[in-house]
Amino acid sequence: MQQILENIAFVISVVSLCIIAYGSLIALFQFIKNELSRFSGKFTFTEISVIRLQLGYYLLLGLEFLIASDIIRTIIDPTDQDLIVLGGIVVIRTVLTYFLNREIQQPKTVDSKDL
Repeated sequence: MQQILENIAFVISVVSLCIIAYGSLIALFQFIKNELSRFSGKFTFTEISVIRLQLGYYLLLGLEFLIASDIIRTIIDPTDQDLIVLGGIVVIRTVLTYFLNREIQQPKTVDSKDL
């Protein structure tokens, strides 16, 4: 049973990394496309806000999967040190999640006159 849970935790970790990498690649391609549109005059700062918002969603989803993976690993072998490390990881990721959620809910708009 322990080996099954370790495999599940590993798969969840890999899934979380894939989600983050996938979201990052999408954001990178959209960013490059938007930057290249400067030559045609179709560049917008609004698109950058949309890209940041989409990337934030992927990061949040990936972080949630990583927390789930860490919880499963701690359930398998709960030593005091593992529980302390898990607690620290969850606190750090929760803080990151909180600020990412705030950023997503209140996207900043950039006015061209600010540049």
